[in-house]
Amino acid sequence: MSNSNLNLTGNVVLSQTANHNQFIYGSQLYGTNFGIFCDFNVKELNTGKKECKIASAIVSIINYKGILDLGFLEEPTLELKAYNFGKDKKEIALVMDVKLQAIVAGKSTYSMKVNVKNNDDIINEEHLFVVKRKLIKLNEGKPNPVVDGVFEDEFYFRDGLRYTERKVTEVPEEYYFDDTYSTYPDEHPVILNKPSGKCANAINTLTIG
Repeated sequence: MSNSNLNLTGNVVLSQTANHNQFIYGSQLYGTNFGIFCDFNVKELNTGKKECKIASAIVSIINYKGILDLGFLEEPTLELKAYNFGKDKKEIALVMDVKLQAIVAGKSTYSMKVNVKNNDDIINEEHLFVVKRKLIKLNEGKPNPVVDGVFEDEFYFRDGLRYTERKVTEVPEEYYFDDTYSTYPDEHPVILNKPSGKCANAINTLTIG
């Protein structure tokens, strides 16, 4: 069995008694392993129908082994919207979009409130919770990839005083990855023969009540 067929998911509990930070995403950047956690504030909980609304949320990041800390560059957004889970598998999901940047750039922070787009959306256990992470360059908007003595090696290569930008595949927002690391829609496939600015998304099931 290939790793792409494992169908890995986590689980998040939405409850008025589950007032704690829950793990929702983990990855590695700049050699640093990190985890993202979220504390959900739930309202109008209906345990019979397994439904609720999300009044607010706060995310936090924990950086484990590694030399650079990651932080949130701007408020993550959270909303119910269509999401491509695969070919002919577009479904409504609870989607959180997260932008990260290394703390050394001086613009990101370890904890931030979430921008809940519509806190009257009714969430149920049929919805999957997807976390999408995008990394922003250390030197975003600047030509020099060295920031406060730190070289941006996620987006550049270097040899002495010479450096060159890594060629990054632009993957449109509505695309998803198949088992061969091609993307759909079929009419505009993108073959990932070089790194992309996107990381694999985290998919979590929801338990309400």
